[in-house]
Amino acid sequence: MSTFPPIGHDLTVGPIPIVEDETTFVPAGVLEIGYATRIVDSKAIARSASVLGAVDDGRTAEQTEAYLRELDENPPGGVALHVREASTHREYLRFDCFDDGPHYHYIVEPDVAQTIVGYDVDANGPVYPWALERLRHHLPALLTRAGRPDLAARLDPDAIAAAVDAVARGVADLERVSPTAA
Repeated sequence: MSTFPPIGHDLTVGPIPIVEDETTFVPAGVLEIGYATRIVDSKAIARSASVLGAVDDGRTAEQTEAYLRELDENPPGGVALHVREASTHREYLRFDCFDDGPHYHYIVEPDVAQTIVGYDVDANGPVYPWALERLRHHLPALLTRAGRPDLAARLDPDAIAAAVDAVARGVADLERVSPTAA
């Protein structure tokens, strides 16, 4: 048994929903890997009542309003990478490769529970290359931690490698047109 504190922050809500028409998904065998430029502001949070409830958790109405105002004044943003099951479109992993506050999600039960893990840029370097490397070489362990060892067991390494390469090319195109891309 580990004596170290748990990794991440557990929430009893799912993540802010994917904006389907702004996200490109690449087939990866039993998975799809999506990428998009995202901005997290009050509008993004308002798309999910459960996320808004988590923001309100333990805060006064004034504190919540101040937090949302602060998000609108300086919203974090950058490239988001989404890993979801191809047949159900349920998301199990997300990497928010933001310039400010990069983090990733283990989405244990879509729309119900997730663990958000902050990313340490000082220790690990830029988040986006790190996230691609996780997808390329550590996806089975990540999916297992997200509660899906069955998906991890069915991964096709060649399909994953091809998808990660396609995602990297697509994100490079986003960077050419979007000032918020990582």
